[in-house]
Amino acid sequence: MEEMSKHPEIRSITIGELLILFYNIVCKSNHPKRLYCATKYLNLSYEYTIKYDKIHRQFRGNMIAGFRIVPIIFLILAVNVPAWSASAEDLKRNDASGNFTLEIFGNANMDNVIDEKDAVFVDGIIKGANSPTNLSDANYDGKIDQFDIVQIELIIKGAEKNLTIMDSKGDIVTIKKPLKRVVALSDDAVEILRSIEADASLVGAESRVMDNREFFGALSDLPTVGKWNDPDVEAILKLNPDAVICYMEYPSKEKLEDKIPSTIPILRFECDDPDKIDREVYTLGYIFDRRNESLQLMDFYDQAVSQVSRKVSGMKDADKPTVFMEWSTEKYKSFSKGMSFDIVCTMAGGKNIVADLGGKYNTKYPTLDEEWVTKQNPQFFIHMSAKTDGGYASEDPAKMAATYNEIMNRTALTNVAAIQDRNVYVLSAWEILDTPRFFVGLGYMAKILHPDLFRELDPKMLQEEYLQRFQKIPYQGVYIYPQDISGR
Repeated sequence: MEEMSKHPEIRSITIGELLILFYNIVCKSNHPKRLYCATKYLNLSYEYTIKYDKIHRQFRGNMIAGFRIVPIIFLILAVNVPAWSASAEDLKRNDASGNFTLEIFGNANMDNVIDEKDAVFVDGIIKGANSPTNLSDANYDGKIDQFDIVQIELIIKGAEKNLTIMDSKGDIVTIKKPLKRVVALSDDAVEILRSIEADASLVGAESRVMDNREFFGALSDLPTVGKWNDPDVEAILKLNPDAVICYMEYPSKEKLEDKIPSTIPILRFECDDPDKIDREVYTLGYIFDRRNESLQLMDFYDQAVSQVSRKVSGMKDADKPTVFMEWSTEKYKSFSKGMSFDIVCTMAGGKNIVADLGGKYNTKYPTLDEEWVTKQNPQFFIHMSAKTDGGYASEDPAKMAATYNEIMNRTALTNVAAIQDRNVYVLSAWEILDTPRFFVGLGYMAKILHPDLFRELDPKMLQEEYLQRFQKIPYQGVYIYPQDISGR
């Protein structure tokens, strides 16, 4: 009571948390201190003020007394609760691609959404029925208690003031919400934020956003903060950001974290990796309070990817053709296992002949001898063209055609199966493979490698829908050469 006397006024619980806390905290005990602690933890204020002595009198009797506040709670709910149309079940993924763990603290049962099951799970931990998990400490204070249940309920309602997540690099980051001033050192992140309608929070971006005005439009007018791998830290700090979002490995820690105050969260997400995209988009949906939008984006991704995956999943290894993929600026430079290009090739039902050579060459991008490539005799040769050779801002396939002709005329490749069968293609990979639009490149790769199996698949239509629906821009550009692959 002495401690309580120091707090003559307890600020009220807002926007529906009264109902949540009434069930999860008050109904489990008639001790008024629990409601006091929960109210203090929320630290929120509206015109409703709850006095400790009033709570004490009201709850001092038996639990029936607690129900006296239910009409008040429902009145507050009717007035103050904002609409949140996606239920926890709506956020559950119904297909195989949803098998990931949403790495947000509060996801106690380690599935792909934060819901009431997590609150129940934490309650089980407190009672000794469940073992703690890596994500059960919802408020990340080093202990698991009723406050973690409060935090979970706040997250479910989208009313949390702080959110602790694990980014794709494995770093644990606590974010103060809402994020209103964000700097992006990744054009892929900018694209995803626009897809989930969170781009209004951007106050600065890396140089490629400014260089690609055709695609990014008004976002190209944002202040430039240097390159994706070499940021201008002074320019970043001038923008007073709430957070910085960048790639997993770039810029280096020495170029970013070591130069930026620790009070500015650094969020490292790839935003272009097919193996990470589900978890990253959902996490960003929680971070930016765009869960509905992130769900819609990932449902679109899933439908696009499943058009290929459901036909490739049971394919025999012998039916998968061999593929050599060449880097845009250097002959016979390629991609080993785990790179986006390798992942998409595998998803499309192909076998990357360079997949296992990363360790041998001590790089993810090994450069092979021409003789080695010839000896491997790949059935398909796919060149990843430079951004300036095609893409959204281009309507002329001339540069991609020139690259195609150069490959076809390489003397050393004359007897290679890909050349003999004219299975050589040039893709604008930096726009439709190593980006959030990887599903477009996947569609083209599937049609290239298995034309009969995917005769009805239309990657152009998929991209057109994506651009109009999520990026709010019309379809245009050149993405593949030869462009006619319908009967090849």
